[in-house]
Amino acid sequence: MFFTNSSFLMCLLFSNILFILLYILFRNTRFMIDIGYRLLALFLIITLLRFLLPFEIACSTNILLPETLSRIIIFLKTPNIVLGKCTLSVWHLFLIVWLVGSGIAFLRLLLSYHRFYQIVRRLGTDISREEPYRSLLQQICQERHKRCRFHIVQLPGISSPMVTGIRKPYILFPDNLNADRQDLYYIISHEVSHIFHHDMVVKLMAQFLCVIYWWNPFTGLLKKQISTMLELRIDLQLTASPDPQIRVNYLDCLLRAAKSEQQAAEPAISFCNASESLLKQRFSMIISHRKKKSRWKQISFSLLFVGLYAFSTFFIFEPHYMSPEEAEGTFVPTPENAYLVEKKDGTYDLYYKDSYMSNLHTIDEGFVELPVYQNPKEDSK
Repeated sequence: MFFTNSSFLMCLLFSNILFILLYILFRNTRFMIDIGYRLLALFLIITLLRFLLPFEIACSTNILLPETLSRIIIFLKTPNIVLGKCTLSVWHLFLIVWLVGSGIAFLRLLLSYHRFYQIVRRLGTDISREEPYRSLLQQICQERHKRCRFHIVQLPGISSPMVTGIRKPYILFPDNLNADRQDLYYIISHEVSHIFHHDMVVKLMAQFLCVIYWWNPFTGLLKKQISTMLELRIDLQLTASPDPQIRVNYLDCLLRAAKSEQQAAEPAISFCNASESLLKQRFSMIISHRKKKSRWKQISFSLLFVGLYAFSTFFIFEPHYMSPEEAEGTFVPTPENAYLVEKKDGTYDLYYKDSYMSNLHTIDEGFVELPVYQNPKEDSK
């Protein structure tokens, strides 16, 4: 497994294709219900992996791009911009801007986390030992057979319960929250479930994805879909009982919490997102969770997602490099005018008349007769 420019372009192309499919699925509640949240979670993982793993494998096959598109790629990657003593290409400038932008986004992320936790420490009041929070926490942890190691903090300035923290998790409650014991039970159960499932780690990974691909608008939308999936998983877990009254009580609690219009801060997961469309999706998924799923849709979309991921891994689009002089005629490599140079990563550089032309992952049929050297100088010996 190794990184190349072509593998990076394949990563961008197919991860965005996968995301567009996900975006269509998440916008259609009927599809979400027919497919089920477990398969949707699998599709999210596949898309996230494609974004985060821009690599190719040694046995991948190259697919040569059309000449027009290849020339555009060649132009973008050819150093022709002079900056002082350096000559850079458009691709080099893009990489520099990308790196600087990621650094700025990372610093902004750290700053936002630092500010938020400073507010929690300075203005928050620990109410974990007060009733009914203490007894509810103990009851919920006993039901889950987990240790009760959480802190409930009352914080002014927020209007919806939320959870934050990884090493030291906090459940944050508004200082003006008006909820009875039953609602508090569902709210605390919901937030504790996020902690048990390490959802803050998942949220942090999604945020780092946005830091890395800050210039790609699809990553921000993907982060929202991941948050949606986290909420759906907890909702369906807490309403899995066959007793319909539990679902009714939970939905009533969710509806009362939805009156708040404030979004959660970046380092937190809110009990009720202010988005009306997300709230409708959560209601629909809870009500329809026990309905029979569409088997043909599950199989079809599973094959589609897995097939696209496999294709983008085993097949790599490769531009067909050629010099401007050779572009006017026909480029025919022969043992007299061309040779290959074997590289340490197992690939081969193609040279034509001592000029570098392309990188080959395998020696195709048209190049089997070319001599192979360890470095470009050997052919002159």
